[in-house]
Amino acid sequence: MRSPAIAGTPPTKYLKNSPTLRSVVVLLDSRREPDERDARLIEWLRQCGLRPIYALTKADKLNRQESDRALRNIRAGLGIDDEPVLCSAKSGQGIAELWGEIRKSMVKE
Repeated sequence: MRSPAIAGTPPTKYLKNSPTLRSVVVLLDSRREPDERDARLIEWLRQCGLRPIYALTKADKLNRQESDRALRNIRAGLGIDDEPVLCSAKSGQGIAELWGEIRKSMVKE
């Protein structure tokens, strides 16, 4: 799914060539289904050799059942095995877990 329009752009060169960048936090609204743009972004990051960290925002607006559904829909819609982190800037839910994922990504493999 390589897009010629972005393949040689400065952001792509930076993402592919940065010696320290290992992952990117991808913010996804937990209340909506992922779309083609989301899928393209994930594929682009992978082509750049980066690990996406999925943060589902606005988790404070969902009940438990809606949260479970959002996690399933995002994973299925993007075809990912990673567990997204449900987050809320308002309530603070998931913020510590998100920082934990970021810290893990900073460790060289």
